[in-house]
Amino acid sequence: MEIITNMRKSIEEFQNVNIDGYIARNALYVRTLNNPNIRRDVVRRVDMAAAPDGISRAQISAGGTIPDEITTGAKEDIHPIWWIADAVIMNEAEISIDPTRWDLDVRVAMLECQRRENYTAINGDVNHNITGIVGAAQANPRGSIVASGASGNQENNSGAWDGSEQDGKMDPYEDLRLATGMVNPEFPRSSLNLLGRPESLNYLWSKNEFRETYVSEIAGLFGRADGSTDFLIPCDYMPANTVYVAAKHMNAGEIVIAQDYDVDADYPRQKGKNRYAEIGGWVGFEIHDPSGFVQVAIN
Repeated sequence: MEIITNMRKSIEEFQNVNIDGYIARNALYVRTLNNPNIRRDVVRRVDMAAAPDGISRAQISAGGTIPDEITTGAKEDIHPIWWIADAVIMNEAEISIDPTRWDLDVRVAMLECQRRENYTAINGDVNHNITGIVGAAQANPRGSIVASGASGNQENNSGAWDGSEQDGKMDPYEDLRLATGMVNPEFPRSSLNLLGRPESLNYLWSKNEFRETYVSEIAGLFGRADGSTDFLIPCDYMPANTVYVAAKHMNAGEIVIAQDYDVDADYPRQKGKNRYAEIGGWVGFEIHDPSGFVQVAIN
């Protein structure tokens, strides 16, 4: 059917043109399932309590020793796969005049789905018991950077990034040096990114007393070459006055795609000679290790 073909082309075009708009997929590891009908993703992880030395269940020997099976110390985490969708409706008369007329609404629906995916991956969803990057960072047992009153594994920041404090003291490099040190060391620095609102990340272009921008200094903390900025991910859905270090690693957190966005127009004709279709995809949000995410207060 020509209309469905055009709609699918619009979806593909949207995803290609707006690839940078998939903030969640840029911040988290993306895993595609080999069966689009899967609605529960089972992740098997090793219970470190089962390791005799607390390090690993793997054994070292001169050979001939039969190791324990991994299943004896593994736990299974079950993560739902969620349906993210928006609907479009079009009058048959409009479609007969221009079969591509539906494509405009498809682009709008895709944008709405993209926004929901991004927001959920970042902030989670209490009603569906989904933990996002923000919630994971707040649960990181290795610590966080706070504005003041640090306790336990927390550290106070070096001053507000906007330079508004009376002494004008600020040192984003030191704040992010401490923050990246709070990430599980099993996640390489090259996997780290920094998320924040555009205005929050913009402070990194401020200059220090040597007239050097902070952003040029911190690239190495994220495993990038000097001058690189590809680790910065601006997003309006982030909380104000905070930025987040996030490890894009399969053992930290994942966006799991069972079925990427597609069109389903297999519905009866609606009243008023209208046609109804859904644009949606089956997507999972999985946080495996909160120590892959660190919250940094910048106020």
